[in-house]
Amino acid sequence: MRDASQLPVYGTAADFTLTESSGKIMTRGDLLNTVWLADFIFTSCGGQCPRMSLEMARLQKTLPPGVRFVSFSVDPDRDTPEVLSQYAVRYGAEKGRWFFLTGPFEDIKRVASSFYMKQGDDPNMHSTRFVLIDQGAQIRGYYDQTDPEFAAKLSRDVAGIL
Repeated sequence: MRDASQLPVYGTAADFTLTESSGKIMTRGDLLNTVWLADFIFTSCGGQCPRMSLEMARLQKTLPPGVRFVSFSVDPDRDTPEVLSQYAVRYGAEKGRWFFLTGPFEDIKRVASSFYMKQGDDPNMHSTRFVLIDQGAQIRGYYDQTDPEFAAKLSRDVAGIL
């Protein structure tokens, strides 16, 4: 296991004010002092997004209870809070632990950019990596679920930060 001092700091997640699938406003400040894993998805995706959401659902069961999960929609025109709420139920998202966020597209692009994730105007052109963020909103790791060591690396790094 590597402790937090051995993990790189890639930058800081941008501050945001977005709408959660419950309809409540959520900010980056709501996640301070917690470790969280982020991804970028859209609910009408027929490709990688369902696999990413299945992986988040699995991680929700295996990572320590204090870890939060945040899925940012890259298709806010279609992914309303109601649509995201249905999607959350489909994937067994734990309320208060796994959040699905939407908001103005320019805000989503700004957040994606702070994660160093290329975000074009086409929802299909989003990153499929997971991003680990520490208690101070610092980006500490990027993880590709196609890597056979993905889950082990992520678990090890989460344990080091906690």
